[in-house]
Amino acid sequence: MTVTDLKNRGIYTDQEVKELLHKSIDSIAVEKKLSYEEMLHLIVERLMLKSNIPPQKVRYILFPYVYYSFSYDSDIYNDMTKKFGFDRATCFSIRDALCTNYVTALQVAKTLSANIEADEFIIIITIEKCHLDDQRYGGSNFITGDAATGTLLGFNSDNIILNVATRADFRTIQEEKQRKASEDISNIQYYMNFIKLIKQTLKKENISIEDITLFIPTNTTLQTWEYLAKLLKLPREKIFTEGINRFGHNNNCDLVLNYEWLSSKEYIEKGNYYAMLSFANGGVLGSAVFKKG
Repeated sequence: MTVTDLKNRGIYTDQEVKELLHKSIDSIAVEKKLSYEEMLHLIVERLMLKSNIPPQKVRYILFPYVYYSFSYDSDIYNDMTKKFGFDRATCFSIRDALCTNYVTALQVAKTLSANIEADEFIIIITIEKCHLDDQRYGGSNFITGDAATGTLLGFNSDNIILNVATRADFRTIQEEKQRKASEDISNIQYYMNFIKLIKQTLKKENISIEDITLFIPTNTTLQTWEYLAKLLKLPREKIFTEGINRFGHNNNCDLVLNYEWLSSKEYIEKGNYYAMLSFANGGVLGSAVFKKG
């Protein structure tokens, strides 16, 4: 769906279309044919085929999400577990942290990993499907699209999750009112709390910000990550933002889409440290640090 399509539907103004096109954002992937449940089954099928593990070895299935509607005439989790033979899996949803739900799922998975055996696995399924046009609205900053991703976690994973942290700090809303007019970065307290959170996830593993090869963020506003790079005193190229124009904003699918693309282009190298970052409305922040195994 193009920005012109959205303008014709009354979602974007002429000025917003102009601003989006200026940022090289001209379209978004939209799933018009498949239902949420069909997307769910397709991504699970592909994940199990790619991983080639017995379904009985899956112990937990986590579903972080922002947008979708359950089919009220069916039990999608029960249907999925029966279809794929997840006889021992416990399924549950993760939401209300908005675009930080995926990092929250990583945090939950890391905790649950203490309860699984060395040959067992945890799956994270993210499906974001907008049912209303206004859910795609990102102002002049981004367009929200449809996507589905699957993540398989276990002791034999290619990556080692070192530390994960999330924070919902609503004090930032009040603290922002104290910002001086001369400060060139708006919402400065959000960024200060974000930096504290990132450093918190690194400190436990005795890793410095300079040790991180690449920061992989969600595909929200480019300005957000440019500000963060400036405040962290990092070279701009250390924060990956190509995903904004390549995929658009797909809420909780962003981090997996970006990581998969970087892996396919061999940007993720063995022995290096990486960090996934999420910055959601309402001061909800997330940071996950991992090492390529």
